[in-house]
Amino acid sequence: MGVARGFLLSNGSYTPLVVPGATLTVATSINNAGDIVGYYIDGGGVERPFLATPGPIPEPCTGLLLTIAMLSLGGWAFRHGFLR
Repeated sequence: MGVARGFLLSNGSYTPLVVPGATLTVATSINNAGDIVGYYIDGGGVERPFLATPGPIPEPCTGLLLTIAMLSLGGWAFRHGFLR
């Protein structure tokens, strides 16, 4: 038997709502803060409620990404004899 999931549509993009180990996940309501309530059926067939609270979306540090890019470019240049 497959797993049934709920979905959240936000800004034209669907995000699956899946409780780990559940065979069925149903979202029933969402408030203005983005809190989602619903229920799921666990592996033993028991119906249980859930509350999903959105957290901040992690965003990589621009400085870290720039550093990685520069090191990669420097490594490439060294390998190809540009920095010898």
